[in-house]
Amino acid sequence: MWIESIHTHNFRNLQDEAVRLNQGLNWLIGPNGQGKTNCLEALYFVITTKSFRTSRNADLFRNRRDTTSIQASLVKNKARFRFSVKLQPGKVSRFLGDKPCKPIDFFETAVVLAFTARDKILVEGAPSDRRQLLDRMIASIEPNYIGLIARYRQIQNQCRKLLLQKNDLSTYRGFKRTMIPIAQKIIDKRREFLELIREPSIAIHQNLFADQEPLFFSYRLHNCPVPNQYGQRHLDVCAEEMLHGRAVMGPHLDDLDIRFIDHKAKHFASSGQVRSIALSLKLAVRELYRERYGFHPPLLLDDIDAELDSERLLRLLNYLDTRGQTLISTSKYGTIQGRLHDHVYMVDDGCISSERISE
Repeated sequence: MWIESIHTHNFRNLQDEAVRLNQGLNWLIGPNGQGKTNCLEALYFVITTKSFRTSRNADLFRNRRDTTSIQASLVKNKARFRFSVKLQPGKVSRFLGDKPCKPIDFFETAVVLAFTARDKILVEGAPSDRRQLLDRMIASIEPNYIGLIARYRQIQNQCRKLLLQKNDLSTYRGFKRTMIPIAQKIIDKRREFLELIREPSIAIHQNLFADQEPLFFSYRLHNCPVPNQYGQRHLDVCAEEMLHGRAVMGPHLDDLDIRFIDHKAKHFASSGQVRSIALSLKLAVRELYRERYGFHPPLLLDDIDAELDSERLLRLLNYLDTRGQTLISTSKYGTIQGRLHDHVYMVDDGCISSERISE
C-alpha cells in the first residue's frame, strides 16, 4: 500500500498543486517553516480526516473565505483508490472516488501511520493522551473498534448526565449494566493489542536504538484492584459515584504504564529515549498491520533526525528500506547524502519539487 499522489487546495501554506510520490523512502527537505510538516499533515488528514497537530479544522485553512480540499491517490494490492476531503467552516465532506462516505469507510480502505514530536506524549503526557494514542493505534488495525469507542462514549455521556442530575441510584445502575459489557470489550481489546505489540516493540527498541534499559509496559485499570471482578466493581461503586457526581472507574480513566523495570519512563527516560520508545511502539503497530493484511501501511516521520544520533538514524533507515512507503521530513540536507535510491522533494515556501541526490 502506498500513496501515489496528493493535491491540496487552500491547505495551510502549501501551494495549490499536485505532487507525485514514490514507493520506498521519500524525503521532504527544506528550512524550518517552509511546509514540510504541513505536507505530512495533509497526507495524514486525507486518509484519516484527523490532524496530528490540532483538533481545530479551522487551523487548516490558509484562507477562511475559501474551501479547503485534499485529494490523494492510493495504490493497494494493485488497485487504485481516490480519497477526497472537502473542508468548509463547520463541515467536513469525505469521498471515495465520487461517492460520499463516512470516516469508517476510509479506515476500512486504507491506513496511514504518523510519528511526530507530539507522539512523545505517549510517554510524557497525561493518561488521557496515552489512551487517545492507544485507541488510534488499535483502530488502525481494527477499524470497527471506532464504533465500540463511540458506543461507550454515548452511554458514558448518559451516565454523566444522571450523575449531574443526582438521579435515583437504580436508574443509574441500569445504565451502568448496559455500559459494563462495552467497557469490558474495550479493556479486553486494549490488553490484547498490547500483548500483540509487546515483544515486537521491545525488540525494535533494543535493535534499532541500542537501548540497554529493559522496557516494560502494561495496561492499568483505574480503581479496580481485582481485574476478574471488573463488572461487579462497576456496580459496587455506583453509590460512591452518585454521591460525588463523577465516575471513579472505566476505560476513560485507565492508563498505559510504560517503565524501565522499577522506574516510570515518564520520570526516568531521557528526551531521546522517550522518542525512541514512542517510535518503537508505532513501528510495532506497523509490523502487526503487515502480519494481518500482508503489506506495510504508509509511514510519516516528521523531523525524525532531531534527536537521533547518526548511528541510530542509519539503523532506522536501513530497517525502513524494505518496509513499504515512508515519507520523512528533515531540515538537514546532509542526512540523505549517499542515499541515491531514495526520492527527494525540496520544500520552499509551500512549493514541493522533486530533486535528484548527487554523489
